[in-house]
Amino acid sequence: MSEAPLLVRGILIAPFILFALCASRLEAQTSSPDAAVYTAVLRHADSASSEPDLVFDSTSTAHVSGSRVTPERTGGFWDMVPKDVQHQFVSLNQAPQSLRKLALPSRIRLLSLAEWQERKKADARASVVDIGSVAVVSRIAYTADSTRALVQVAWPCDGPCGQAKYYWLRRGSSGDWVVQAETVAWSG
Repeated sequence: MSEAPLLVRGILIAPFILFALCASRLEAQTSSPDAAVYTAVLRHADSASSEPDLVFDSTSTAHVSGSRVTPERTGGFWDMVPKDVQHQFVSLNQAPQSLRKLALPSRIRLLSLAEWQERKKADARASVVDIGSVAVVSRIAYTADSTRALVQVAWPCDGPCGQAKYYWLRRGSSGDWVVQAETVAWSG
């Protein structure tokens, strides 16, 4: 007889427990340091635009092929970035990764490969060269204390155009990420 009230209480309490677990998981996703870094970089790169940032859903691996990036680079920008972060960056960016798992702000709209290709076809039909309208981001390498981050953002296009930049960010005392320095990775 006493088991029934416990069972009823368990059934009534279970949805609240499930809701609390889901809410904590959503909060963890929303507070993702990657999402905050991508937001800061894209806002910095295109601060004049009120349009949403269009970002390809898969991270880029192009920047680690050939001689574009080597962890042994020195001078200017690269003197700020610790060698272990440069090595981590190259290692992280050997394979693409989807950004869909991140809870990105509404300003950032992810495009699938099919959506990206359709957009390029529409631009070609309209004879529009929309340089830089869709960004491709790398995965992010962090310092051991997670107060600095290295990321690359590219704005590719068909033909001799487009560009990519590396960004070195620092996390301020309020938790906001700020671009500390940038350098051109390539320009088409």
